Amino acid sequence: MCKKGCVSECKCERGARGQQGVMGPPYIPTSGIFTAFAGGLQPLATLLDKDQNAVDTVVSPFDSCKLPPAVVGSRKIVANYGANVMDLYPATGEYFYGFGINVPLPIGVGSAVNFFCYTNGEWR
Repeated sequence: MCKKGCVSECKCERGARGQQGVMGPPYIPTSGIFTAFAGGLQPLATLLDKDQNAVDTVVSPFDSCKLPPAVVGSRKIVANYGANVMDLYPATGEYFYGFGINVPLPIGVGSAVNFFCYTNGEWR
């Protein structure tokens, strides 16, 4: 067992390919693998509807994905394994961290962000 509590095999400190000590994006065990919508924008953005979301295809900079409506107690993890920065939108009419309504949050290549909802309509 590792110091963080993994029982059979430690996955806490793994790199992009799940190998200990390998540099790369954070290892996020996923329940959903997605492709960002080409061309960006919120209306047609790919919905990331799982608790753990890996976006493995981002063909052009700022291709887009969006989170479902923020409901108190909800948690989402989004990891960008694509080749470009992606735009992540909140659900229509919602916002991130008190930014403007419908304003996207850019997620860099190899980055993962953990979101939690404390107030309906806002992801933090």
